[in-house]
Amino acid sequence: MNRFQKIPVIIVCFLILIFSVIYFILDIAGISYNEEIIEHKSEIIKDDVSIYRDFYGIPFIEVKSNDDFYFALGYEHAYSRLWQMDFFRRTAQGSLSEIFGERTVPADKFMRALELESVADSLLRSISPKSRSILQRYSEGVNSFINNNIKHLSFEFGALDYLPEKWEPKHSLMIGRATAFELSLSFWIEAAYAELANKLGMEKAREFIPSYPDDAPTVLNDKISEYNIQHFEESKNDTNNNFSVFHGLAEDYRKVKELMGWKSTSSGSNSWVANRNFDPGSGAILANDPHLILALPARWILTQIKTPSINVIGFSVPGVPAILSGRNDKFAWGITNMMTDVCDFYVEQLDSSRKHYLSNNTQKKILYLKDTIKIKNSEDLIYYKQKTERSNIISELHLFDNEESLLELTQNENRSEFFEKYAVTFEWAGKYDSDEILASHNLIHSRNFDEFKSALSSWGVPALNFTYGDKDGNIGIVPAGSIPDRQQNCDPNLPNPGWEENRSWNGISSKALPYLYNPANKFIVSANNKLSNNADQFISNHWEPASRSKRIEEMLAVTEKYSVRDAQIMQSDVLSPYARDLCKISLPVLSDLTKIMSQQEKEAFQILNNWDYIISPVGPASVLYNSFFERLVYNVFYDELGEKIYREYCFVANVPTRRLMELMKTGNHPIFDDISTDEEENINFVIYKSFNEAVRDLRDVFETSDMTKWNWGELHILHLKHVFSENEFISPSVSFQQLPIGGNNTTINNTEYRIFKPFEVVVGASMRFITDMNDSLVYTSIPGGISGDPVNPYYSNQVRLWLNGGYIKTVFSDTPGKGYNLKTYIFKD
Repeated sequence: MNRFQKIPVIIVCFLILIFSVIYFILDIAGISYNEEIIEHKSEIIKDDVSIYRDFYGIPFIEVKSNDDFYFALGYEHAYSRLWQMDFFRRTAQGSLSEIFGERTVPADKFMRALELESVADSLLRSISPKSRSILQRYSEGVNSFINNNIKHLSFEFGALDYLPEKWEPKHSLMIGRATAFELSLSFWIEAAYAELANKLGMEKAREFIPSYPDDAPTVLNDKISEYNIQHFEESKNDTNNNFSVFHGLAEDYRKVKELMGWKSTSSGSNSWVANRNFDPGSGAILANDPHLILALPARWILTQIKTPSINVIGFSVPGVPAILSGRNDKFAWGITNMMTDVCDFYVEQLDSSRKHYLSNNTQKKILYLKDTIKIKNSEDLIYYKQKTERSNIISELHLFDNEESLLELTQNENRSEFFEKYAVTFEWAGKYDSDEILASHNLIHSRNFDEFKSALSSWGVPALNFTYGDKDGNIGIVPAGSIPDRQQNCDPNLPNPGWEENRSWNGISSKALPYLYNPANKFIVSANNKLSNNADQFISNHWEPASRSKRIEEMLAVTEKYSVRDAQIMQSDVLSPYARDLCKISLPVLSDLTKIMSQQEKEAFQILNNWDYIISPVGPASVLYNSFFERLVYNVFYDELGEKIYREYCFVANVPTRRLMELMKTGNHPIFDDISTDEEENINFVIYKSFNEAVRDLRDVFETSDMTKWNWGELHILHLKHVFSENEFISPSVSFQQLPIGGNNTTINNTEYRIFKPFEVVVGASMRFITDMNDSLVYTSIPGGISGDPVNPYYSNQVRLWLNGGYIKTVFSDTPGKGYNLKTYIFKD
């Protein structure tokens, strides 16, 4: 055999080797691409459990005993997302370093300062016996999967060389509280505001804090806002804090979010509900798409469970036995973040020894608690947490001195002098008792709006707006959650002096939140906009821009025969009312300046002037607008803030977005003057400068003056990353990258980017859910797949569907229909 005859043999042998390796990997991961029945025995279940899967891997669980509902849910969560659940659990525990090594130590120390494990232990003692039973059954389901599949776990366990620990009821509560922390914008916003007050003084700092427009839609209004009435017609025809004590408070908590994949802070959502064809006698159509940090595995898992007494389909967070958005036989529900201000910071005055602090004119001792963090491939870290009566001192974590931060600043730029003199503690609604497990259980077993509303009475954190629509056409919304009961002098926006009286909390407010049922306009919209203009208690100042709620109202108000298809189109809509308002202010100014523009600027102006405000991924208009917006934010705020505070101020994107529009509508304001120059600039100057820089920057980025080759989707790109994506060799197998997408943070299809580092997408629709209560179909998609295992065919099989606005059509029925195959059978031993 000559050397040329040997080549085919070598190739065949190589292919055999490759396929053998792939088969081995899939086999140890417990994956099969063929229809099969997986069986195991259990002494814990009351009766047999069957789990079917459709073409997309979505499970239908048939449970013969009501007592096995949560066992089956726990088993399924573990089957599909065990490593993700373990990652969530370790994040909440502060034990990531045990599997990742030294790089996650700062995150572990910060999460341990929140004491989520202690909070969970307290919750276990306070929640109802029913909730404890649910958590126990769920844990038994998780552990049953682990015990029967210990040699067939997802590849992350093998790659990191460890096995999952036994699941305990408190782990689910810890994940729930960690999720609530992620949605608590106050942890980030108030730190930036404190830096503002220190740098600029009290009164000047207030000029940077946005409010909510009086004419913008609120969640609990029962009529269309005046803003949208006007648009439809056109289309048819504080406080007295002394901030001398604050010397650069803004802590760099951002490092924690980076380590856990929290690249941004927006935690918004859309949810709306309307009568079919706006006829009160017909079933309601409900749509929901929560906006979270996008990554792989997907954040949600869809499951249908049928028992003798209940049939329900919906989305849950892996690790938590609660269905947060879905439907049963009688009604559907969705969720949005209420945007409640659930956290306040306190500055504690220490003595020279830094072992005592002042509280109500009394000197009290700081308690030192020894703690140990296990670190992979390194010695254990032994350190002391410092605790006051209010909380742990979080300023002792040194995250703000770490040169790796979400703000991407150098170590020197990131260091704060404040902590040389003061310590910081906090109040947080997540520390207080509540019973979300009972609320979810009662919700899915409810049969009407009164029972639905009653079920949510035990819900605490995160505070959410629950939309409702039933088979009879009734629609409603119930805000539910823990609202701080602040003492008279407590400032909800800026850190409070911990030594002063009447600055603390009295716990959680006992006042009932208002709700809305069957409003006159026949639809309800919740998009993180203000709850109500008539609320008798402080809720928040952290609302998202009203742009999404305006656009949803606009589309519903001009729709004569509303259908599921309308809801699907709306969830993918990328027209921005915010962009429309900003252009109405800016374009007339630019029009008067065309005589001094270059030829390219004139062409760019005409493109924007003829634009329809649809932020499409193709064409130059969208990218021109977003670059112009980014330059406006920079030119208005940067000169007075400087690099560090500017990035902190922009980290929560809704803050500069809202404040910019308020300032633009004033016509002029001292803040438009650039303090770094001798001239006195005004709004017209800033508008033209920003436009000029946008055109210049885009010409440089695209390396051409031909604007027909400028496309928003080439800069506005989504990278769906796994925790392992940092490894260049593993990344291609676990990531889904370079996905062009339209929209921004002011469109219904929310695709937010970091303003200080444009334009990569960090936030988006973490799932989409639509159902018509006149029908038995549910329409869903997620930016990922049901499985959390990268070698599983269901890991990312919905990404393209989700990206293009597509949906999986699932039949909501009593029995698994066509397309389901029996995959798992757990039988009573």
